[in-house]
Amino acid sequence: MRALYHWVLYLGGFVLLGLALVTLILLIFPQRFIQLTGQDSVTQPAPDNLLELRASYSQAVDRAAPAVVNNYVNNYVQERPISILSDPQSGNFSGMGTRPRLVNRKKLGSGVVFSADGYIMTNFHVIEDADDINVALWDGRVTKASVIGADPDTDLAVLKIDMDQIPTIEFAGNDEIRVGDVVLAIGNTLGLGKTVTQGIVSATGRSDLDISIYENFIQTDAAINQGNSGGALVNSRGQLIGINTAMIGRGRNAEGIGFAIPMETAEIVLSEIIDKGFVTRGWLGIDMKDGRTYYPQFARSADNKGGIVVMSVYRDSPAHSVGIQPGDYITAINQQALTGINQFYRDIAILEPGQEVELEVWREGRPFTVKTRLIQRPDVSTPSA
Repeated sequence: MRALYHWVLYLGGFVLLGLALVTLILLIFPQRFIQLTGQDSVTQPAPDNLLELRASYSQAVDRAAPAVVNNYVNNYVQERPISILSDPQSGNFSGMGTRPRLVNRKKLGSGVVFSADGYIMTNFHVIEDADDINVALWDGRVTKASVIGADPDTDLAVLKIDMDQIPTIEFAGNDEIRVGDVVLAIGNTLGLGKTVTQGIVSATGRSDLDISIYENFIQTDAAINQGNSGGALVNSRGQLIGINTAMIGRGRNAEGIGFAIPMETAEIVLSEIIDKGFVTRGWLGIDMKDGRTYYPQFARSADNKGGIVVMSVYRDSPAHSVGIQPGDYITAINQQALTGINQFYRDIAILEPGQEVELEVWREGRPFTVKTRLIQRPDVSTPSA
């Protein structure tokens, strides 16, 4: 038994010595050790797709960026310069520089090519009042663009260019956007062109921002600057999820807050503009405030969680025709309770002009119901008192 014990100690000594030698070789000649043991995979690079997933979004940019264009908008206006005082002591004017002159108020923006026949989506505020629009493609080609139509209520517009071999972008599914997803903003930042910034989806369904009438924005912390408007917000696969539209700057003590119109909204608007030149949208003819914030006591007395307060009524509108007045509190449309302004806009906008709507209204603490027929939303004129 004693001999066995000594034999085990003797064998254990050799094992420990062997481990010590292996450790020493590994520390001094690590690469040689790996080659001897055949573990070459330790030093081999990871597959390309794994590297792209971990460290780079270059593949997403390669897919999406060629379909993003730079918009250069020219708006020519007449301006009369200030007269030049030739003799300050006498107060006489020289008369020089008093003739009107043509001034070009240039604007920068971006756009996204969404069909091979040259249709481009952008923001309405980018091309508003444009006299001519030049579009620069990602590959350096430049051409003129024509305006097919616009929808100021969602701040979207459609342009058309006539060129061959135009790259297009792939749309993402509406159900694939989640808070926390990585996104890339691509556009003509500050006129530099071909600029990509990266962030995440910070929130979805943002509204009450006073950017447009129909608001349902994706919020992101990807940098959006002047010139990005109308450009692409894409996911990590290079698929389009939104049209970059606005940002909240440092002047409001904010940083990293940008907004994009989701494709759920953009696709509907753009298809109607291409088919008809405008968006078919029901209109009641009122301006309003959210009842919960503007008139909370009345909202509680009306036993409602939401609703809207009528601020003004447009002449000859459907609301005007049935006697809706400023100060009225609308609590439901077609027996569906209102939670606020955004629901009101959505409920009205999905109805066709000519459809009848039933409004539940409170006035001076008394409820009543009226019915009227919506009309196509016109260019808004002066509301009645």
